[in-house]
Amino acid sequence: MQIIVRTSVKESIDIVIHNFGEELFLALMPKILPVQLLAYDGDRVGGLVQIQMGVPPIEGIWVSKIISRSQRTDGLQFVDVGVELPFPLVNWRHQHVIKKDSGGRTVIIDDITYSTGSKFWDAITYPILYMMFAMRKPLYRKYFNAISLRGN
Repeated sequence: MQIIVRTSVKESIDIVIHNFGEELFLALMPKILPVQLLAYDGDRVGGLVQIQMGVPPIEGIWVSKIISRSQRTDGLQFVDVGVELPFPLVNWRHQHVIKKDSGGRTVIIDDITYSTGSKFWDAITYPILYMMFAMRKPLYRKYFNAISLRGN
């Protein structure tokens, strides 16, 4: 299954890339699930993100590893893959893209490919995961607007 969510923010690409870190990650965490960040190594290749989730049937540890990172003048992209995933997920790949659009705004793209190994569970998890990432759109805008107001 694939989920692609594009978010346009008014802040410059330099501000977005500079502030795309642990503080943003925490701001984007779903508030409807009890989730605890156990480790965050950033977006460097080999870096790990480890989360403890606590609502059945989606409970347990989630560990993702950054497998690639590319920064150029036109933006940044990095990819994390699931190393340890909670039920029912068996595969996870999340490509993060930050780039300029033709209007000069910054676009953040969350491109997720995942599988549960079951068409039934894929169908059940798709709307949940889609909503989790769609909910990031206003959170990205709020977060980067606050950064701009602070002057960072």
